[in-house]
Amino acid sequence: MSPTAYYSSIVGERSRGGSVLIDQACGLLGVSKRKVYYLIREGRLRTIRTRCHSQRILLDSIAEVLAAGAERRPRSGVPHPLPPDHSVAACS
Repeated sequence: MSPTAYYSSIVGERSRGGSVLIDQACGLLGVSKRKVYYLIREGRLRTIRTRCHSQRILLDSIAEVLAAGAERRPRSGVPHPLPPDHSVAACS
C-alpha cells in the first residue's frame, strides 16, 4: 500500500474514532517508539487496550499532539553559542 493510500485510510478511520498500533503512531508522528511511550505516560496520547491486551493509540489524541506541535515555535536549526568563558580545550 502506498503511503498516501495508507494515510487516507488512517484519516478515514479517524472520522470513525479509530485507533492505531504503537508502530503506526510512530510513523504518523515521526518519532521513536520510546517517545510515543513517553507521550502516553505524560497523558498526551490516549490509549485503549484490546481484548488480546495490546495497546492502541486513539487517532484523536495523535491529531491533538500534531496540532500542539504545529503551534510551537520551530527550532531555527542554529546551535546555541557557547558562553564566552567556555574553552573547547577544557572539554578534552
